[in-house]
Amino acid sequence: MAYIGNNLQVAFESYQNIDDISSSFDGSTTSFALQVGGVAPTPFPKLEQNVLISVGGVIQKPDSGGTTGFKFTGTNIVFSSAPATSESFFGVILAGADYVNAGTNFPVGAVGTPSVTFKDDEDTGLYHPSANTVSVTTGGTERATFASNGLGIGEGTPDVRLHVTETFNTAYTVDNATTESNNLVKLENPSSTANAFAGIAFRTGSGADMYFGSVQQSANDGDFYFANQNSTNKELLRITSSGEIQVKDDGKFVCGDGDDLQIFHDGTRSGLNNNTTGDLRFLTGGSIRLGKRSDASLSALGATYATFIADGACALYYNNVKKFETTSTGVTCHGFLYANRASTVARFHAETSGAVDGIEMRHNRGGLSGYNGKMISFRGNDNTEEGSINIHTTTVAYNTSSDYRLKENQVAISDGITRLKTLKPYRFNFKKDPDVTVDGFFAHEVTPVVPEAITGAKDAMAAETRYEEGDTLPSGKFVGDPKTFSSTEIAPQQIDQAKLVPLLVASLQEAITKIETLETKVAALEAN
Repeated sequence: MAYIGNNLQVAFESYQNIDDISSSFDGSTTSFALQVGGVAPTPFPKLEQNVLISVGGVIQKPDSGGTTGFKFTGTNIVFSSAPATSESFFGVILAGADYVNAGTNFPVGAVGTPSVTFKDDEDTGLYHPSANTVSVTTGGTERATFASNGLGIGEGTPDVRLHVTETFNTAYTVDNATTESNNLVKLENPSSTANAFAGIAFRTGSGADMYFGSVQQSANDGDFYFANQNSTNKELLRITSSGEIQVKDDGKFVCGDGDDLQIFHDGTRSGLNNNTTGDLRFLTGGSIRLGKRSDASLSALGATYATFIADGACALYYNNVKKFETTSTGVTCHGFLYANRASTVARFHAETSGAVDGIEMRHNRGGLSGYNGKMISFRGNDNTEEGSINIHTTTVAYNTSSDYRLKENQVAISDGITRLKTLKPYRFNFKKDPDVTVDGFFAHEVTPVVPEAITGAKDAMAAETRYEEGDTLPSGKFVGDPKTFSSTEIAPQQIDQAKLVPLLVASLQEAITKIETLETKVAALEAN
């Protein structure tokens, strides 16, 4: 064998000399510690071929089987036959492609001169810019950095697990945003399968999974989806290629820290819930129209429900016919006005001290010669008319039911004068108007004589509360009847003096009969 000397001079500092073990050769020992500078190298050579060993000037054969040459056992070198006492030794750890950095170190390098490069492309490779950092450079430009905080692409000091940085001095437009080279990240699924998708998954904890991505719809169109994985997998939201934002059944659009405004659909009904005590306001620079859709467009309504015209009228419709609207002078009702309530159903208040009409009623048959128009019809619980107010050509009639077909058990009034004499007409003034004296009666004094002329009870007090739906009603009481009474406000009795007319007529007829009888007697006496 040729002699190779034991003072090896290496051309590269990454090669390492193995400590001389010849002093331990005794002709019987085969296993020796492999050390560099008194310690086992870290990392330890991976293969026997990563070292060059010479004993007695003869290169030893690497043999992991241990039958010839040498092998590694742990951090020891084991020879197939024991070196003799007088044999010399040298060894070197190589840096080779089989085991990069096997006990060696690469230079730090720089962005334009990386320490690990490729043939004929020496400005592309890996270099070490700082502690715990490895960067990838191509064409002398840093492209990616692996650091303790994460991976940076175009970013030398990433502060999150994936940090992408690139400066674009391009203003946003749709065309610019949809130019691929203007975007930082691209995820692509080149599949041609129908509804192929490219997505991103997120997980927190042991299984709080969320997903979003795009679903192919046609050659150049795709939908964007959000989904989650729970007890049942569910798509939460989708933005379609046509610009629609879709939320599946039982999903909600929610605004506000306290879920204040909610827009939702439960599969059958749609809702807008203002879940707060604040106002729900609809603001527009134009008009608002509510109606039945005729198609998916906004060009026309199938039927109008309500309109709110900017700086104009508000109107309500029934079956596409206007029934109620506001005007510059008040409101107009195009049809029948019906009020249904268990207590007072309407109040009319002329808020002025001026000489104005409190209520003005007009009938097109009023004022026409030979015609009259019914202004008001008074009806009972069974919808039977009990009275009315009619307008004639120049007069008004206040009517109450008097048809003979509605009456029975009629008898003549025979005590008209007697009853009339019990009435007590007075001259008096009302406390509210002390300077005006009028003729009239006290209602409770008329009650025994003509009770139907009086409404209310003597000394009654005004209702304070009334029976409502859900109350336990005493016998004879109905919803809306007084329940408790005021201790200060009276419920004054009222009189319909027209109801005295029948008694007055009967009394006058009796008086006329008496007068005629006396006239006959006087005439007979005068004749004698």
